[in-house]
Amino acid sequence: MTADLQLARRDLAFRTYAGRKGFMDLREPWQRLESEAQLEFYQTYDWYKCLLDHLATDADEYIFVSASLGTLVVGIFPFQRKTETRLGCNYRLLELPNHPHVIIRDIPLHPDVVDTDILILLVAYLKTLTRPGWDALRIAKIQLGSALDRLCRTVKGTFHHTAPAGSNYVIDCAGSFDDNLAHVSSRFRRNLRRLRKRAEAMGKTRFIQCIEEDALDEAIKVFFAVEHDSWKSESGFSIASHQNLMNFYRAVSRVKGQAHHCQMNLMQVGEDTVSAQFGIRSRATFYMLKIGYRQAYSDIGPGNLLLNHTIEHFSNDADIDLVSLVTSPEWAEKWKSREIPLVSHFIYRPSLKGTVAGVAGRVKSFLRSRQERKGAAQENQRTVPDPEQGDE
Repeated sequence: MTADLQLARRDLAFRTYAGRKGFMDLREPWQRLESEAQLEFYQTYDWYKCLLDHLATDADEYIFVSASLGTLVVGIFPFQRKTETRLGCNYRLLELPNHPHVIIRDIPLHPDVVDTDILILLVAYLKTLTRPGWDALRIAKIQLGSALDRLCRTVKGTFHHTAPAGSNYVIDCAGSFDDNLAHVSSRFRRNLRRLRKRAEAMGKTRFIQCIEEDALDEAIKVFFAVEHDSWKSESGFSIASHQNLMNFYRAVSRVKGQAHHCQMNLMQVGEDTVSAQFGIRSRATFYMLKIGYRQAYSDIGPGNLLLNHTIEHFSNDADIDLVSLVTSPEWAEKWKSREIPLVSHFIYRPSLKGTVAGVAGRVKSFLRSRQERKGAAQENQRTVPDPEQGDE
């Protein structure tokens, strides 16, 4: 199979799997696809299992559509069913699974079908179904230029539109530590050194990386406590405020795949752990999914000190070339090497409700773009207190 192959309708067989049972029936072909394609952790069966087990309010809202060539599954399209209202009209939506704690979105695809018309054929297949009914597909907040983004752009015409959806900050770690932080201002680096001295004056400073299963089981308890001991607990945003979120992160921490596993990084001052990171090493990238720091230590910038050490650690790790902050928080502006734009795709069914949803979607996208041109915050940008909190 060549990368520029245009698939014929007879080549692909689509099949729908509904709810938790359908998902479990896909385990073997999904994991076979993982072994043949270089998937990131957020494209794997285990990642979606953690989502269904702990974040989904109703597993029956989820469907999974497989695309097969012969006996080989070459793509799996997970969708979540929703109903939304626009311009006074209720319409049925299929979207990539969406949750505040599932920030990275993508699907498992065999590399040989990445640059084909598989998505056009998927849409044609979905139109033949009576269940689930749908008026619009929403493939939101995916990386610009990714395989899924390229597939979405093969769907042409008035029933498809695209909108910017924020960005992800990343920090290069392929070079030396000095090279990797060459873009950071000298003023900020001087401030980091002052904060480090201030921390050392309070007690012995240690940085700990946890990878092994036993160490992770202990570290995640510490992580929950540290993340809770901040502004997040007061607003109910901390992970420890919600049992299902703790269960989700515990489950993720125990997943170990062919090329991905959890790593938690801790910073201690004296006997206290003052900041913590929950991340996933996946191929050549460390995805920093969550951070936390103790409010009582905010004057030493524990979050920034730990991030500085994390970059130094990965600068000496030949297996990691990039640290992804997953989102684009304001406090990380000074750290980023670059940012990866995110984009959302909307594909509408050529029906009355699909047309209404499409018109409403374009109006909403236009108004958002106009606000951004006036300097409003980008979509998907979170307002998070700077974990440094130290004088600059």
